[in-house]
Formats: sequence, structure tokens, C-alpha cells
Amino acid sequence: MGPSAPLLPTCRPPALAAKRPPASGVHTAPRRKRKRDNTLVHEGARVGDNRFELIRPLGDGGMAKVWLARHLGLQREVALKVLHRRVHERDDLRQRFEREAIAIGRLRHPGIVDALDFGELSDGRKFLAMEYVEGETLDAILKRERRLPWEVAVRVGVQIADALACAHEHGVIHRDLKPDNLIVRGGDPATGPTRILDLGLARVENAVALSGISDHNMAMGTPSYSAPEQLLGQPTDARADVYGVCAVLYRLITGQPPYAGVSFEDVAEKMHKGELKAPKAVFPDGSRPRALDALILAGLATRPDQRPASAVAFGDALRAVSQPRSRPAWRRYAAGAALVGLGIAAGVGAAVLLGG
Repeated sequence: MGPSAPLLPTCRPPALAAKRPPASGVHTAPRRKRKRDNTLVHEGARVGDNRFELIRPLGDGGMAKVWLARHLGLQREVALKVLHRRVHERDDLRQRFEREAIAIGRLRHPGIVDALDFGELSDGRKFLAMEYVEGETLDAILKRERRLPWEVAVRVGVQIADALACAHEHGVIHRDLKPDNLIVRGGDPATGPTRILDLGLARVENAVALSGISDHNMAMGTPSYSAPEQLLGQPTDARADVYGVCAVLYRLITGQPPYAGVSFEDVAEKMHKGELKAPKAVFPDGSRPRALDALILAGLATRPDQRPASAVAFGDALRAVSQPRSRPAWRRYAAGAALVGLGIAAGVGAAVLLGG
């Protein structure tokens, strides 16, 4: 195999010019202090034409801050996601937030949080009011427990697959499945329902108002849980979400993601080298069905056409893994998935996809 081209374009900000002290006698205007986002948004504030009263922050991300709020008309608690001012000032990011509202608004499924309202603050910043789910994210649970029993992992995976099937049926591809985007009501994944929280990177088909947004040639998502085609900025479909749920399952049963890395380049390089280990090599468990490991490896195939074709197909196969006597069809999946897994381990699939 000859030398390969760089896997991903390297995106670095231009080098900043060195700051020089002003020449003697030159007057420099004082820097303007940047307006803080809490001008309107703080505990106790009423926002959205006085429809919501903010109670306390729930989380703060790169795009928005999420507040626990009370809907004063409905007298119920909601999660209110408010764009940061710096994000609001960028048309492309503001439109992505609007797209998330469209995506959630299309969906009604017990595995996906409901959208309740969408609007803007008095300063023009957008907000999205969502159903408030009291529980813990899978990420928080895994930081405490490290990993889950395989039976519990299968239960979680089936619920995610069912929610994805609903989303795909309505033309919504999630593209950012990861443990901290999944919340477990009550905090016990063995008994409580698991639900999808965030659709901030969702692709929405037939969203006429947002038809100007293009994601082609853009790497997006969370590196350790993103499908190879996402890392390369290639078009994605439902099979990218199948990859995402399998990456989550891999973490649930082994305690680590399939590929650890902080950047798209790091993860793509590991895919290219075929560094994916079979789950049993990371955390052996004699009680875990071999078919489960094989199915997860199939879902993590570097080529989309080697993965289960849909969330429905994947969910059915996952159910069959835990009921092999009543669902013998799992054996066909296991055989094919095992071959795919061997290809991944040898780096064959990655070489084909990444042009090695």
C-alpha cells in the first residue's frame, strides 16, 4: 500500500500576528467589554413574553445554555435551551438551531424528548422549550459505573434503535449519538426508559425553510462516536446513526469508545490503521453472546453498505440476540457480522473507505 493522502483537511485558525506595544505617545482606545449572556437570562428571570420563569441552569454547551424553567401557562417544568449570543450572531449556527427545532417538532416518540415551544427573547436570541426529563445521562452513569451488564446494554440499545426508526421515518438523521445525548429517566438503565435529548446536528429532509444549509464536505459530530463518512465530510444517511448507536453500545459493554481520540484526524487515522478491537478483547465476558459482539462490529463497519441497512433491521437483530431460541435469524447476522469484524480488525474496510 503506497503512501496515502491526508485523511482529513487540517482546519487551523490563521496564525495571529504578534501583539506589539503601542508606540510612545500613541493613544489606544480602551477595549469594549463584551456583553454577557446573562443580561436577560438569569435565575428568576421571565423570558419569552413572560411565558417562562428560569429556575436554575441544567447545562452549558458550545451552542446554547439549558435552563430548568417553569412554563407559567401550563404550570409545568421544562428544559429551556437558549442560544449563546455569539452563536446567535452567526447565521449558519442560528439556522442549525432552527433546524433542531424543526427536527424535534416533527417527532412524537417515547424515546425522544418532546418539543413544546420555539421562539425568541427580547434581544432576538432563539430558544427551544423541551420536555424536562428528570434523570441522568448515560455519560454520567458510565463515569460512575464504568460499564453496564450486557443485558442492560441491549435494553438501552433497543430503545435507541426504536427512537431512531421513528426519526428516520420522518426524514430526520440524528448524526450525533453519544452517551451525553442520551438520558435515562430515574438514572437506572435497567428499569428506566432511555431517551434521545439533543438533535442539534440532525439533518432534516424536505426542510424547505432551511434548504440553504449544506453539510457536505464538513466533518461534524463527536469524533469517537461519528461514522467514517461523517469524519470525511461525506453525505450521510440512516446507517450513520446505526454506527452511532453501535459506538454507544461498544462503550456500554467495554467501558470505552471504539476509537478514542480528541479530534477527527486522530479517530480517522485509527480507523485507517484498523485499530478497532473486538469487544471481547477489551472486556471479556463469558456470559455475553458472541452474536452481540458480532452485531456491534457489523454496525461499526467502515463502509455503510456493510452495516445493518436501517435502525429497524438493527433493532430486530438486537432483540434476537437476547432471545436466540425464539429468533434463530440472529445466526445469519452473526455470521456476516463476524466476517465484517475480521475485516475491520485487519484494516481492510478502512482502507477501502479511506482510499488506502
